[in-house]
Amino acid sequence: MDNHDYSNYQVKFISETPWKNGFRHEAEFITNPPSPLIFYCWSHEDYENAANKAGLKHFEWRKPMIMESDIERYPPGFWDNHQNNSWEVGFMCQF
Repeated sequence: MDNHDYSNYQVKFISETPWKNGFRHEAEFITNPPSPLIFYCWSHEDYENAANKAGLKHFEWRKPMIMESDIERYPPGFWDNHQNNSWEVGFMCQF
């Protein structure tokens, strides 16, 4: 994740700290009151190795899926950061 500004999507990143060969992120959804969120990220290689170790095949990375109605509801470029620099982990594979 290169850009931690997710205010467009109502998420505020608070901290990023190294954790077990990856990162631990503290964030909060911008609600009233704020809703805390902790999540962990590792490298693409780590996720792929874990999938292979679990016996999953045909691993393919995926960008976040956004409904067409949501794309149309916002100005052009609104979803670019979310799709190109997402904190979500999306992939497909087969068992």
